[in-house]
Amino acid sequence: MAFSVLSQILRVDRHRQRSDPRGGFSTPLMHEDEIEEGAVPVIVTNTRGAFIMGKASLDHRIRCAFVECPVEDEGVIVRALHKALLELSVQQKWAVRCTSVQEAIDRLQAAGMEPKSAILPYASLPSVLGVEPDKVPSQGYVTTVDGVRMFTSDLSDKTALVFGSPVMAGIYTRVGDYAGVAILRADRAVMAVTL
Repeated sequence: MAFSVLSQILRVDRHRQRSDPRGGFSTPLMHEDEIEEGAVPVIVTNTRGAFIMGKASLDHRIRCAFVECPVEDEGVIVRALHKALLELSVQQKWAVRCTSVQEAIDRLQAAGMEPKSAILPYASLPSVLGVEPDKVPSQGYVTTVDGVRMFTSDLSDKTALVFGSPVMAGIYTRVGDYAGVAILRADRAVMAVTL
């Protein structure tokens, strides 16, 4: 059975697929959720699986698109999130780029966020945690270090993501084989690490 790393790191919002009158199941194109007033800036998934800047409406609602992504292929979304954070940090002048997991933890704490989770590539486990890869799952929970839960996922080598608490970091919505992600406080709640 596949393990969803994002469902352990972000606030989860699951929906059942509805039956389509023409047969089979229907999946919504977008999902709308209410956010706190100070939860911007926001980046959200689009229908192609990339992340784009999202805008909150006047009544503090955001929309994210669903992308076809079975749980076992969730690494595609994780890699897209890392790429988007690196690109947007340059464009928007966000201080979310780090060169080590410890630096990311320190920056989260400096921003008033409590570091809660990190996603590491499977191949980086020996160098970052001193754990042999054959002793842990290729996707899922590995260990807790200083209160930060460490997960592995299909992330590119020498990269990592470090997250604040699920309520502060974002929303993960799943409908069958479709997922949508909204990262809240994108300028301070998630750090993109390039080792």
